[in-house]
Amino acid sequence: MEVTLSQGEYRLLRLMAERGFREGTLEEAAKILGVDKSSLASLSNLLAEKGVVEVKERVEEHYVLTERGRDALERGLPEEKLVLFLAGRGGEASVEEVRRALGEEAGIALGQAARKGLVVIAGGVVRLAVDQAEALKTITPLKNY
Repeated sequence: MEVTLSQGEYRLLRLMAERGFREGTLEEAAKILGVDKSSLASLSNLLAEKGVVEVKERVEEHYVLTERGRDALERGLPEEKLVLFLAGRGGEASVEEVRRALGEEAGIALGQAARKGLVVIAGGVVRLAVDQAEALKTITPLKNY
């Protein structure tokens, strides 16, 4: 099967052969072949369309804590703060006391703790449904208290 190559495509294939490049990342290929990454990517894709080289794409995902995540890591999750607050008050407090103590996080804390079965909210009072150690273990299983 005959393949027609442009000058750039031909030069890239010659460089690959001369320098013994068989496989690697775009960065590695650019360094070894002495070609800028954008030209290399463009020519490689053209050669791949012609069946002369194979381009394998790999997507990498990186996770980075947001400011809110860093705050939760440093100061605790809202439901963790709620459990500690209630434990310090003998296991219960009024919803109003919780709102004053936790501020804007109160709603999130109450919702998450109730969803996880850690608290019961009835008659304007919030009560721990499990002991403090069990609640904290449920919220942050990797953290040591």
